[in-house]
Amino acid sequence: MSFALTLRLLSAVLLLRCVQCQLSTSLYIPGFDPQPISASVVGVGADGRTTWALRKGQPDATDTSSYPDFFGTATLVQGPNDASLTYADSRAQFTIGQICSFSENTLAICTIVAQGSTATQTDVVTHYPVQATGLTRDPNTTTTASLTPTPVPSSLSSLTKSSSDILAPGSGTHTSSLPINTSTSDTSSQQSGIRLTVAQIFILVGLLTLSACS
Repeated sequence: MSFALTLRLLSAVLLLRCVQCQLSTSLYIPGFDPQPISASVVGVGADGRTTWALRKGQPDATDTSSYPDFFGTATLVQGPNDASLTYADSRAQFTIGQICSFSENTLAICTIVAQGSTATQTDVVTHYPVQATGLTRDPNTTTTASLTPTPVPSSLSSLTKSSSDILAPGSGTHTSSLPINTSTSDTSSQQSGIRLTVAQIFILVGLLTLSACS
């Protein structure tokens, strides 16, 4: 396997890992106070509603707050103008469901059904961050769940092997500003120098990427 191909494969693995760990989202979850929540997309309907599976998340290492015990999985269905939540705790034999309609995107009028009783309450629509995992969705579908990829380095997507592969910044065309010697020894030396530089950049960016994702 060539040196350049090896670098490309390693860079692809690093970028994929970084994108997965840096992707985040924020959701309005009826009846839930801010707490560590892990959210994954189950599906996106043609009506623009996104179905999420919610589970207990991991608090930050520096977070010393105490949170209510969240056991099992809750299902959240969120659309542009409404949201619904169902949750069953088999240990406590407790089931709750909420259906909320948004009023001017600031208030949620919710009907709550729990243990055979029904109640209505008004809540402020507040989105708070959740730990997103395995996010996949149709890019043409718009929902109230906001997907926010953190910028990742793009410099690894292009690796050069020789001076003829170097592009003028912003031009999209080859530049002849670098002198090219046709002798074998000079050409080998020049390619080795370029490869060393690429390797150094790759190692540096890779270490920074892994550090940010840890």
